[in-house]
Amino acid sequence: LLLFILPLLTLAQNSNPIDSLNNILKKAAHDTTRCTILKQLVDKTSDDEQIKYIEQLRDLANKNIALNQSNKTLKDIYTKHLVFTIFKTGSMYFQQSEYQKAMECYFTTLKLCAAMGDKTGMGKSMYSLGVLYKEQDDNKKALEYLTNSLKLWEELGDKKWIGRTIGIFGDVSFEQSKFQEAL
Repeated sequence: LLLFILPLLTLAQNSNPIDSLNNILKKAAHDTTRCTILKQLVDKTSDDEQIKYIEQLRDLANKNIALNQSNKTLKDIYTKHLVFTIFKTGSMYFQQSEYQKAMECYFTTLKLCAAMGDKTGMGKSMYSLGVLYKEQDDNKKALEYLTNSLKLWEELGDKKWIGRTIGIFGDVSFEQSKFQEAL
């Protein structure tokens, strides 16, 4: 798979990366490759452009989840791509202060990740729910989700996410005038 993509990427290095990825997308022979390229396009484009790639990736992932019910490996691969689209959509809603819609997205990603046993995805979903509740001044729920997220990060040994989560804990504690806990 990578042996097919890398030469195409090398040939396309001198042109616009978005155009190059779109050209590779057109030539991709397998849906897993298409999903990977669509995910890269989402990451490399502006919010306005992202929507069309998110929708394409979501549709492709849903189609392949339905087709691969008996193949757990492929089903999980496509489910992770679906989770990516839902999480990205939730982040866009969060940026637009559409908190209820963002919350629905994050709860959906949490459920999907839990079903797959994807602890990293669960941690990111819980962290995002904690931040969302913090934005809505529901510090009790914020701390609940942040605590659960922190437990997963510690279990996984992910220092970057441990640091981020502790930072938000400090913010919530400071806002509650619990200065000792914020330290």
